[in-house]
Amino acid sequence: MHFIQRLCEEEGIHYHFQHSATAHKLIFGDDQTVFPKLQPVAYQQDSGMVASDPVIKRFDLRLETRTSRTTRRDYDFEKPRLTLESEHRGDALPDLEDYDYPGRFVDRARGKHLAKRALERHRSDFQLAEGKSDQPLLVSGHFLALTQHPKAKWNDLWLLTEVHHEGKQPQVLEESVTSDTTALKDDFHQGYRNRFQATPWDVPNRPPLRHAKSRILGSQSAVVTGPKGEEIHCDEYGRVKVQFHWDREGQADDKTSCWLRVSSAWAGAQYGGIAIPRIGMEVLVTFLEGDPDQPLISGCLYHKENTVPYALPANKTRSTFKTLSSMGGGGYNELRIEDKKGQEQIYLHAQRDWDENIEHDQKIRVGNERHDTVEKNSYSEFKAEEHHTVYEDRKVEAQASDHLTVGVNQHVKIGTGQFMDAGQEIHLSGGMKVVMEAGAELTLIGGGSFIKIDAGGVTLSGPVININSGGGPGSGTGAAPLLPGPLKQADADKAGQLLVPAQRQALMRRTPRCEICEKAAAQAAKDAAK
Repeated sequence: MHFIQRLCEEEGIHYHFQHSATAHKLIFGDDQTVFPKLQPVAYQQDSGMVASDPVIKRFDLRLETRTSRTTRRDYDFEKPRLTLESEHRGDALPDLEDYDYPGRFVDRARGKHLAKRALERHRSDFQLAEGKSDQPLLVSGHFLALTQHPKAKWNDLWLLTEVHHEGKQPQVLEESVTSDTTALKDDFHQGYRNRFQATPWDVPNRPPLRHAKSRILGSQSAVVTGPKGEEIHCDEYGRVKVQFHWDREGQADDKTSCWLRVSSAWAGAQYGGIAIPRIGMEVLVTFLEGDPDQPLISGCLYHKENTVPYALPANKTRSTFKTLSSMGGGGYNELRIEDKKGQEQIYLHAQRDWDENIEHDQKIRVGNERHDTVEKNSYSEFKAEEHHTVYEDRKVEAQASDHLTVGVNQHVKIGTGQFMDAGQEIHLSGGMKVVMEAGAELTLIGGGSFIKIDAGGVTLSGPVININSGGGPGSGTGAAPLLPGPLKQADADKAGQLLVPAQRQALMRRTPRCEICEKAAAQAAKDAAK
């Protein structure tokens, strides 16, 4: 009943009872037309004389200063730039405002309705008649037709909102033996009387807010749920569904609750952080403004079965962010930080690909050794210069072929000696010329013969020396270097958006604008930012 009464009070719906010999009815309504009219009752001031018929013996009117303007404001995360504020004002003076947040609405039409109902509720009994009578037929929720009152304007219809009935019969045993003498101070010793309250017929009757909406001030634990066969179930806002531990009817599916927003450490316009709770995770649920209809998830909780990635307290110095491949598991991505003294480490694991995009410089310093292992091919592309400096020995081993292609010139300078050993062949070829220069001696050796050039002259030695006597030069294989394979580009994304001026102005603005104006202002802000 509390729930029904609260909804009626919020919506401005009143109810009353109509009793008869054959049935009793509960009547709901939101205007004055549902109230039945009683037979006229005359006013006769209580002077001690007994009237021939039941009459109204006292009738007074009380006036109060009440709110003349109501304003309601709320926020809808699906329309964050829209100022959800609705107002309703009457003609009464002075201008007294009742402002409330949250108004519990997400569109202005609903807000206007609630603001109007709130003002009608404030002014429902600003004119309140109080009276006494001996007419037993007075019933709350009915119109009293007052007649014969000295003030002619009071001879009208009045809506009875309260009627207190009282009857006394002194012959009753309990009445005659009572020790309470306070009742004897009243002149009323036997018979029937009542007292009542009423409001003008043309003032809308709205029930007061006596049944407040329940509030949940703490947090509750729940389990993330979703359809069978899924591991992650969310909507476009990253909201998930949960089942609370007190829920005895839920089936751990996608119908266990409404969508719950998930708190994040950082949330901007296409930037920030997000980690969607997965089905089966235990989460901590709080309630915005204590409203049971606005739950949100503030974090996740480990328990006996969903344990931490590394045993505690043995690994209490580790901080980690570790995921699980979906669907089916079996793999993971992880960023782990170890802070144990002497074992400090940052560990990064990519289950499949690792893409980096650095828009400017990358600087890496390794204090000791660096070890790189690439189990398949490695590709590097430098679109400008490449510089390498090695202060000690450089050791390179190519267990297959080594291909080098130089687009223009290659310059090699060796401080002491260059030693080359080819198992079968060395072939030097110059398109125009080949020049070999030695400061002291140049020697060519092959097949048991040699040519030596030094300061003493040119020495030719061999079994037979032929000059212009036929024969031909030997031939080499010729260079045929292979070009490197093409590179694959790293994955890329785009930057988020700044909080545009229109969003900041929406927080500072006092006067609300309509949705069309909001969209036009947002478009103007985007155009100005280009």
